[in-house]
Amino acid sequence: MADEFKGARIFLNIPAEIAHDPRIKRDKSVLLFGEIYSMLNVTGSFFMSNEQIAKRIRARSTRTVQNCLDELENLGYISRKVIRDPNTKAVIRREITSNWYPGASKCRRPMQSNAGGWCI
Repeated sequence: MADEFKGARIFLNIPAEIAHDPRIKRDKSVLLFGEIYSMLNVTGSFFMSNEQIAKRIRARSTRTVQNCLDELENLGYISRKVIRDPNTKAVIRREITSNWYPGASKCRRPMQSNAGGWCI
């Protein structure tokens, strides 16, 4: 499809609190969140494959992408859901959503520290 969204062309939307979150250990995770958030803002859904993501963020492998997705999910910034065919149980697609929005607390995890508001 010629009009299919292939990622941000001019700017990535990377919130400052995510870019400066000291708990994020991988710089690629910050870039990946920018890709996710940018696509969600334009299309309302995130549908890039790990292979496409790896190219966009210049990752060496899809394992790097998986590690970044795991990190973002563990920190509460994104949620993932695998959609399966009810009959065959084959994976149809995955859904990635953002748990971050402007003005939100720094994460959705239930326990937060008092100093700085970061999740613990």
